[in-house]
Amino acid sequence: MTQLKNPGGLILFSLFIGWLADMLFYGKRLGISVILFIAIFGIGFWVLGQLEGQKLKKENLWLAAPLLFCATMVMVRANSALTLLNMLICGFCLVLLGIFMTTGKSYSLGLLGFTTLPFRALGNMAIRPWPLVNENLDFEAIQVTSRDTVYPVLRGAVLAVPVLAVFMGLLVSADAVFAQTMLRVFDIQISAEIFNFLWRGCIIFGISWVAIGYMAYALRSSVNVPRPFPERVLGKIRGTLPLGTIESFTILLLVNLLFGAFVSIQFAYLFGGRNFVSLDGISYSAYARRGFFELVVVACLTLLLIQLMNWFTVKKFNRDRFYFNLFSSLIIGFVLVMLVSAFQRLSLYEWTFGFTQLRIFSHTFIVWMGIALIWYVITLWLRPDRFAIGALLCLFGFVISLNLLNPDALIVRKNVQRYRTLGHLDLEYLTELSADAVPDLIKLTGEIENDLIIHSGNECTSRFWGDLETSLQSREEERGSSSNSCIESSHPGLLKENLQARYDRYQNDPSWSRWQSFHLTHTRARVGLQEILGE
Repeated sequence: MTQLKNPGGLILFSLFIGWLADMLFYGKRLGISVILFIAIFGIGFWVLGQLEGQKLKKENLWLAAPLLFCATMVMVRANSALTLLNMLICGFCLVLLGIFMTTGKSYSLGLLGFTTLPFRALGNMAIRPWPLVNENLDFEAIQVTSRDTVYPVLRGAVLAVPVLAVFMGLLVSADAVFAQTMLRVFDIQISAEIFNFLWRGCIIFGISWVAIGYMAYALRSSVNVPRPFPERVLGKIRGTLPLGTIESFTILLLVNLLFGAFVSIQFAYLFGGRNFVSLDGISYSAYARRGFFELVVVACLTLLLIQLMNWFTVKKFNRDRFYFNLFSSLIIGFVLVMLVSAFQRLSLYEWTFGFTQLRIFSHTFIVWMGIALIWYVITLWLRPDRFAIGALLCLFGFVISLNLLNPDALIVRKNVQRYRTLGHLDLEYLTELSADAVPDLIKLTGEIENDLIIHSGNECTSRFWGDLETSLQSREEERGSSSNSCIESSHPGLLKENLQARYDRYQNDPSWSRWQSFHLTHTRARVGLQEILGE
């Protein structure tokens, strides 16, 4: 355990952090509070590090970039799934910074290290506060004070309860005004406030405890970050159960043959376009919307398979390493073609059935999965120990890309573009999007205002997709007729009613007016709605 020079200051700052978290987050909506909390915590921790004489490892400070970006985007993006991803990245970066703040190199961890070491760090952060607090608080003096003063007061209060109950009952019966006053004093709301006060105290204590452990762990003086336990276990298994090169090459060769056969069909069928509309009764659109998630799972499992075989295969000679890398690279090449196929399938699926959040997320994931696979091939030949840090950067890139794309706004724009071409719009789904979509939804109200035909959901879906198998090209040719317009909605005024409901929520919910809940997108949405709906 590291002996801190100023443990009292660390404990006091941690208590301040607990109070700050309660003030910024309890009963508030996420917004500017996240970046403020991280900034104040970071500055205070840096000051404590300087007072402790600990030098921060500059090569690990790059983790602050995705941390600050995602914390800022919590204030910018309203999409709930994206907000969750941003918060998870913030937490992950904070843990990694705690591990590598003063020692070690973040880019030296392997895949198992990045996935398991943070849990070990969290365990240390939960345990370390106790000895630190125990060393700096005089529990014997506290016990003596409690025995001499606190305990007698508590015993007296308990003994007074029946006496007070008798007298209060008599006084309540004697005076109606006093009775009403007592009812107000002991109203259930006051009891709830007392419970709320105690609950918030527990939250402050818990956050302060974690902050003490975090800073005590980050300021430790150990020289090296230990290898994760699963890596040590795998090392022992590899020593006792090695995989021979012949067995390994056989597996890789058979997988290559299977993937090669699959990829040949992809080139001949999917990439061939609408010239291959029918194969054994399977339509092009039905073929395109099948197998997307299966191909993504194949890509993930392939990467896991090659990584495990690379760990367990004993490569005694350079030629063994060369052929292993060659077969593995060929497999990844096939997988990259599968990802392109999955991307193509999803693109057609989106254009045929509409753009949704899951499909936008999946499209972005495919791109970064492909980048991760290319990076794996590069590191396989040059620096196998550097794949993990590249995979982590791809994870950060995935979340950052989603923030920059602004999925909900993109969904509205893409579906409107599709509506102009094909004449179908799922208005029900668009009204479920977050405040990120509000500016585009406001524009949409003017665009569909003059469209005459608005069908209910089931009728619209049945009518529009009943003859889908005639191909998308014929549908585009029919778009010239207004009778082909089909807005999927429960009633004509759905969009305007949805915007009005959003505006009413902003007006009636006081949580939006608190400065801790300031959110750029919600502010813009509220202003935009006020311009068209406000008095």
